[in-house]
Amino acid sequence: MLKQLPAEDQDELQGIVAKLVQQFQPEKIICFGCVSSKKISHSCFAEATDESCNHFFLLVVTAAGKRIEHDVQSYATNHYTKGKVTVLAHRYETIEKALSRQSRFFCRVFREGTLLYAANGLTAMPTLPEVCPRKTTEKARNHFLNRFDLAQGFFCAAENALESGYFNCAVFLMHQVVEQSCRALIRVHIAYRSDIHHLGRLLDLCCCFSPEPARVFAGNTTEDTRLFSILAKSYLEGRYKDEFQVDEADARLLYRKVKYFMELTKDLCFKKIEALETKALLSEAQTKLEIEELIHTV
Repeated sequence: MLKQLPAEDQDELQGIVAKLVQQFQPEKIICFGCVSSKKISHSCFAEATDESCNHFFLLVVTAAGKRIEHDVQSYATNHYTKGKVTVLAHRYETIEKALSRQSRFFCRVFREGTLLYAANGLTAMPTLPEVCPRKTTEKARNHFLNRFDLAQGFFCAAENALESGYFNCAVFLMHQVVEQSCRALIRVHIAYRSDIHHLGRLLDLCCCFSPEPARVFAGNTTEDTRLFSILAKSYLEGRYKDEFQVDEADARLLYRKVKYFMELTKDLCFKKIEALETKALLSEAQTKLEIEELIHTV
């Protein structure tokens, strides 16, 4: 997965891993994704540039004790400023149970991810079976229906609050719409059960399978940044800080963005579920063919 990265970028990743190991003493660190972008410019009126930016996705496996995902994420964010690191951290016993239940996310990460560190020094990853394509499809469809139904409910409530002039409440409800939509996207695409509330982190995690969700809010203008900041802050400050106030203009701008985000979520999830269904049908056809061939040989 990481072989295509330049040696300099691989060294940077190993540097991050070394710092995480020193700070948190994990059992394992596995990279399950890397999104790289490169910017090259040539101009008569400016110096030539050749810059790369990486977004690494890491699963940090910890020993027994409390979950430390927030601490690990904060540490990684503060110590890697050239690009981004998105961290998921779970106790080893939690992952063992997930693997025994054939969790699509954990099975795939352990089967196809790149092991960057192992406390016991063993670099071999466990041999894991493929998850049943039919069960995968059914679970993805059910998770989408459940999460998207919640998102739609929050959206209707946000619409009513907006038209009634309760702008703070409307934006708080829009936060819930985006949060539930992100959960739907993540469950359908990578089958990970997220308990993250931070919209920035949820959108970052979505980047491991599609850049489109993050683009809705992470524009290139200061206005986009300002609006997303209002939406993100509404989860806590909208409830507990009297000075947090949203005017009608901002609420309506966010409403349009959130409405589009829901439409995008539905479109991406439908396409993914359709792809999973196709894979399930192909698998079933192959199994049927193998059984028929076996019968003919008897």
